[in-house]
Amino acid sequence: MVLALAGYLVFRALRDEGPPGLLEVAVGSPESRGGSWVVPVRVVNRGDRAVRDVAVGVRRGASGDGPEEELSIDFVGEGSEEETLLFFDGAAPPAGVRARVLRYRAD
Repeated sequence: MVLALAGYLVFRALRDEGPPGLLEVAVGSPESRGGSWVVPVRVVNRGDRAVRDVAVGVRRGASGDGPEEELSIDFVGEGSEEETLLFFDGAAPPAGVRARVLRYRAD
């Protein structure tokens, strides 16, 4: 049992794993859809492992000082991307939508 545990620890130490997740967030341009505005938010995982429970903070406003709201993405695989849509009411497009990764869990 001790030998198996030691072997596993050596294996984990020598295994070349990249970073769990190098996440980038991109906010797209607002599009008018059926009386609302839709803003795409894309999360790209440039890391070597998948991530789960990604929380993205989103602010809107010309100065970015509006309240931060949180959206969740369940899973982003290694080297892949996920996109979600934000919906806004109003006659004018939302100004200054900004997003950032708040936290995630590595697989």
